[in-house]
Order: sequence, then structure tokens, then C-alpha cells
Amino acid sequence: MILNDPQRSQVNRSLALQNLPQAFLEIERSYISEIEEFTGEKLNTAGISLNQVQVELELISGKTRSITALIYPIMLGDRLEMLVIPPKSKGTPFLRTNYNAPADTIKPVIASLRTNLLDPSSQDYLPEAQQMHKWIMAPIEAELKKREIETIVFVMDGDLRVLPIAVLHDGKQFLTEKYAIATIPSLLATRLQDRDRTNTRILGMAVSEAVQGFSALPLVETEVRSITNNNQLGNILLNEPVTIANLQSQRQAQKFGIIHLATHAQFQSDKAGGSFVQMWNERLTIPQIRTLRLDSPQVELLTLSACQTALGKNLGLSGLAVQLGVKSVLASLWSVSDAGTAPFMIEFYNDFSQARNKAIALQSAQRSMIQGKVRIVGKQILGLSDGNGSLSIPGSAANIDLTHPYYWSPFILVGNWL
Repeated sequence: MILNDPQRSQVNRSLALQNLPQAFLEIERSYISEIEEFTGEKLNTAGISLNQVQVELELISGKTRSITALIYPIMLGDRLEMLVIPPKSKGTPFLRTNYNAPADTIKPVIASLRTNLLDPSSQDYLPEAQQMHKWIMAPIEAELKKREIETIVFVMDGDLRVLPIAVLHDGKQFLTEKYAIATIPSLLATRLQDRDRTNTRILGMAVSEAVQGFSALPLVETEVRSITNNNQLGNILLNEPVTIANLQSQRQAQKFGIIHLATHAQFQSDKAGGSFVQMWNERLTIPQIRTLRLDSPQVELLTLSACQTALGKNLGLSGLAVQLGVKSVLASLWSVSDAGTAPFMIEFYNDFSQARNKAIALQSAQRSMIQGKVRIVGKQILGLSDGNGSLSIPGSAANIDLTHPYYWSPFILVGNWL
């Protein structure tokens, strides 16, 4: 069941008293309950202490060579709490409280930020991006710097789950320029097995034609061909063959570590049944997804390159990541233009295999667009780091400014970031 008022009050008291071990457990339990309510299924999770979390973060930081911290921003009726858990060697967990940011104040700012980001010709998003930074990051950033944190994993609360966290701005830089960023629905619901770097085979499935009321995506063919061409073990299905049956038959024939679905998808905020991935002639819903057994064999990464997430307490992507059995999901919070998505995805995969962790690969692709390295000029994508330098694309997208956060900030990594 979803966290009720007495439970929320208990969390409030725990946080206020800085009883951090108890607060951590209450927060995790509340998120597990929300996910179970959303998916309609009981999760099999084992308990973990705050000390064990710090030990695990220490091991992960060593494996990825990137010092990693968990951040739990908790929206309450009269304040915003930030619980920060660093690796064991970087000191004790700590709490910061911001009484200038109660939940009812934060929610409309998030909604306005998302709305303003949808206009790539405007900088109107910047005041809200800076305000969210002041509320969430400013109270904790000095401690993060002192503890040499490089990768941040957010465990978001409620409406914060649809916040494009990478766009937070300190007046000089976006957050993604300073930290590699991932999100998880809950630590207890996240599969933290080591990354299998030997299984880089990609199954690319793309629907480029208009289907079932959705617009055409002409650049997704270029996207998946570029991604799989750089991976000699990859395979492509385009348009009509993009079916649930073919997805399963391909997986039975070969072991794919990465499944890249370049097609429309929608993730509603309130119920699993309203969320789906658009195949050629059918829709793959979250309840159906579990039957695919993407954990057998294990899929390292599922990418949804043309999806959108409804505003609200978004459990769609979180529920998807949990239900799938895949280690992690790369998806977007809104429908980015076809021409803007292709350069991002191609650059992400250019960095993916060698990156110290998946969050760093995401950060690298976002930085390349922010800095104008990856750009579109006429009918070419320029500045790609794959050694080729450029890639021809159909049509013309000369007026697209990829440095604008509309194109790079909605992409989020959900789940195992290793």
C-alpha cells in the first residue's frame, strides 16, 4: 500500500530527529509499497542496513573508479529533506533540511520547468533550473565536493521523479557537467550485479513509419544502423518485423546484452496498464513485459529512444525497470525530436562500452551536446566520437541547436548504473 499519513509522520519524525538508519528503512519501505501498488505485484526484497549500504557503495566506487553517493530528496508538507549516503570511507550519512521548499512550492516549479524546456528556442527554463538547484543541491554540494563525489544516484520522491535532474543549474554549469547521474526507484528494488562487459551484442528494433496514431520517426533507421554498425554482433529489425514475437525469437537465437527500441512509448504516472511500448502492430504493456523474461538471459540495458513520461508521481519508468528484470533502462521524460534524439543515442553508445559506469556514458553524451561538439549541420551529424566524425542523415535539420537542454536533459538512466 502507498505511504499513508501515519507512516509519513513516522518518516517525518525520524528525519527530524536525525535517526538516519530508521529514516532510511522507512523511506525504502514506502517506495517499495508504492511500486507494489503500481505494478500489482509483491516484490521479493531483502532488508539492508545503512551501514551495509555504505559498504556496498564503497565496493561499487572501487569497481567503477568513480566515488558514488546516494541522495534521497524527500518532499514533505513543510520542507524538503536531503538524505545523503556516501561510501564508507567518505564519512557518515548526513541530512540537510530546506524549509524554503515545501512540497506545494516545489511541484508547480517542476511543472513549469518541464513546460519551458519544451521550447528549444527559449531560455525561459533557466530561472526554474536554478531554483531547483538552490533547493536540492546547494545545501549539500559543499559536502559532496569535500567527499570527492563524482557519481550521484538519486532515489526520487513523488513528483521529483519527472524532474530532468541533469538540467539543474548553479548559475555557471548544468548539474550533468559536474556529476554523472542515475536514478533508481528504490535501492532494495535495484539489481546491483556487476556489469557484464563481455555481452555488448545489440538488438536494434525501430519503427520509422507512422503507426496507430503516432508520427513517423524517419531518423530512427539511421540511429539503429549506426549503433549496430559500430557493434559487429548487432542485429536490426525495422518496421513490420518489430513485433513481440520477433523480439522473443531474436533473444532465443542470440544473447543480446542491449535491446534498443527506437519507437514511441508512453509511461503514465498512475497505473501500469496505461503504459506501453509501441511495436509495429501491437502495444507492449508493462503487465505483458514481465512475461518476456528479460532477466533470462539477462539484459544489461534496455533503451527506449522515443518515449515520454506523464507528469505526476511517475512510477511508469520505475515500475518498468523493476518489472522487466533488466539491469537498467535508458529513456526520456518527454518526446524529443527525432533529429535531436539520433545524435544523442549514437554518441551515448560510442562511449558506453569503455565508460567506467553507465551514468558516465550518459554524462559524456550530454556534455558533448552542451559543449557543441556533437551538432547537426545541414544533412550531417558532426563531432561524433566514433572516429568517423560525421554521419549523413535524411532531410535537413540545420536549425536544430543541440546545446539546448530540450534535446539532452530528458534522458535518464533508471536502475543499475554500474
